Amino acid sequence: MEGNKKSLVDAVEKGIDLCKQILELYNDYYHGRLMKLVVIGGESLDVLQHWVVELFSNGRQGSQGKLEFKVEGSVWRAGKLYRLEADKNVHFLELRWALPCLLQAYLKKPEDYLAHLLGHE
Repeated sequence: MEGNKKSLVDAVEKGIDLCKQILELYNDYYHGRLMKLVVIGGESLDVLQHWVVELFSNGRQGSQGKLEFKVEGSVWRAGKLYRLEADKNVHFLELRWALPCLLQAYLKKPEDYLAHLLGHE
């Protein structure tokens, strides 16, 4: 869930209960089985372990279900050229997109092929 003031106002006007959605998000995804913890410190391993157990052992365990995120269509349409004006005079381009799970094709390394194509603009 993300947005700005307009999207929040629009949601309220459409009758969407944002508080309910936030609580559902919290209950579904905010628990120990879906979280990771990294501890870096100058103390001994025993001290760090003691602190972690003391501070995090009371968290909810939750279910071990697989995470799935729903996507409601693409912002961009395939086969269409988009021209965007730059805000500043800089030479930087950042591209991001969601890829399907590539585990089944790991021997073919499709992400390496894509990186090769993008790296030789």
